[in-house]
Amino acid sequence: MSHEPEKHEDNGTELKRLFDEVQSEASINKPSETDETPYPPKTERQIDVLNLPPRTEVHSGKKDHARIKINHAMLRFIFVIIILVLVLGGSFFLWGEEILKVF
Repeated sequence: MSHEPEKHEDNGTELKRLFDEVQSEASINKPSETDETPYPPKTERQIDVLNLPPRTEVHSGKKDHARIKINHAMLRFIFVIIILVLVLGGSFFLWGEEILKVF
């Protein structure tokens, strides 16, 4: 559980950095009367928020693991099978030679 808040902090930090970057670019792109220097080259990555893929396309690649739901009836069936195997194994261990002689 201690990893989840760090993840949220990382996401928040990343979003805050991107927001500050957009704000600084907006103020840089405004031409000022006193500023005669050319714009500095952009070294930061550009994210075009208007050309992002749809959410269904992004999340369609995720595959969930196969999950088996065990209800009470299935649990009882498994329990009975285990008990039968133990009883048959114990009886064969005790009377195995006698049972084989009969058949």
